[in-house]
Amino acid sequence: MKVLPLVAVVYCVGVLMILAGAPQGPWNDGQTFWMNWGAAVLLAIVSTNLIVTALRKVPENYRFSVVAVLVMIGFAGWTFRGEISQTVMNVVVQQSPLAAVADAAPSAALPRRWDGHFRAPAFINGGSIEMLVDTGASVVLLRHKDALGAGIDMEKLKFDVPILTANGKSFVASITLPEVNIGGVIVKNVDAAVAQPDQLHASLLGMSYLSEIEEVIIRKDSLILRN
Repeated sequence: MKVLPLVAVVYCVGVLMILAGAPQGPWNDGQTFWMNWGAAVLLAIVSTNLIVTALRKVPENYRFSVVAVLVMIGFAGWTFRGEISQTVMNVVVQQSPLAAVADAAPSAALPRRWDGHFRAPAFINGGSIEMLVDTGASVVLLRHKDALGAGIDMEKLKFDVPILTANGKSFVASITLPEVNIGGVIVKNVDAAVAQPDQLHASLLGMSYLSEIEEVIIRKDSLILRN
């Protein structure tokens, strides 16, 4: 497919411009859109190219059946995209290079990710949530779907606390998390909040957790948490 190399070059140039422009700062909506949906479009083009190439090798009598199976798989994937996304994230969190340091005090080392930010795989209510470390957030702030994944009863929440986000004014629901565990660094009874659906790009690990541990240290490209 002749358009594929051009799309790939344009996307990669855009990524390099984003990383070079503000590697340590928070992304705006345009940058996030480019990184996420640009990758999705590129993946869709590559997948389509591979599928079309493979179908050409399938005998003509079987092509309709193969296409029907692919459509059903695609429909099932879209229908259960939330569950699939959560499962993939759980696997990634379990395999992520989070280091529990052998020390007298529980410690965890978070590597700086490719986008310049630190992300922490947090275990809440037995579920794993990838959280963006944000010292500018006063409390731990959960995305709506992450709160669902953590087993929080959404029917009891009242979204009556106003906050300002990149998308403008919004309302969140205050909660208390029994425990937040990051690589063995545990804080109990953590003040937190739950955002409304589609109001937050990522869950935030705020100061209601960070201020309760003994040390938060940045060493080169690692963020050290120690209790």
